[in-house]
Amino acid sequence: MTGHRRSPAFLPVVAWLCCCVLAAPTLAGDGGWQAGAANFDEAAQNKSIGQFRAVVKKRPRDPKARDGLADAAVALAIALEVARVLGDGETAERYIQTIRQQLPDTMWRVDYRAGKGDPRAQVALGVFRERGVVLVRDRALACDAWQKAAAADNALGQYRAALCTAGNDDRLSSKLMRAAAEQGHPAAQYEQAEVCMASAPPDTGCAARWAAQAEMQGLVEAQGLVGWLNFSGEATGLSYTQALGLLEVAAASCDLAARYN
Repeated sequence: MTGHRRSPAFLPVVAWLCCCVLAAPTLAGDGGWQAGAANFDEAAQNKSIGQFRAVVKKRPRDPKARDGLADAAVALAIALEVARVLGDGETAERYIQTIRQQLPDTMWRVDYRAGKGDPRAQVALGVFRERGVVLVRDRALACDAWQKAAAADNALGQYRAALCTAGNDDRLSSKLMRAAAEQGHPAAQYEQAEVCMASAPPDTGCAARWAAQAEMQGLVEAQGLVGWLNFSGEATGLSYTQALGLLEVAAASCDLAARYN
């Protein structure tokens, strides 16, 4: 794990832009890591929840409706995790409220699925435990769920499991982070870029390759690093104006590391 290191030259540029740039960024981008959430349709999901609730009101034990509500809880948890990684806190909070208000009775089924080895349910259970969504907040149980998802080669699980094991088993943490990055997880890709930048001397070519992959998916922090590498001449491929534009997007966030904590 890198502890979210920054290049000394990179920070002053972003700090200056934080003070001077007012344009707001637009977060966008899909990737293979988003498998369950790339096509997530919040309006359609809410409509389905309403339909399943109508069935349950008439037939409380209807298995199809109950399973449908559990599916919705898992889908929302994964979409919440994606939004969180990309720094979209407003959307993440909206999903949390939907789960708390409309799906509190699905936790048993989610937990059951996780116990049966469903990696999506394991990721969801970890999100619920770590965030204290309906379930009691318990970081240790969240990490346990994510580690099980990671063992099933789930990129979201690998990334969170890497954070869980950092400091206790750095070798395993690095292995999991690398695996998540290779599956397209943008925050994990950015971590790989930081590893490259932390080498002696910094491997800017390696950093540029990883950061570019994360930047294409809309990760603000990666946009800043790609912008700085091109702005400073350490990497090529972007014009001066394009590089400055990426730095402006990163600067609008200002607290870049906070999105992962």
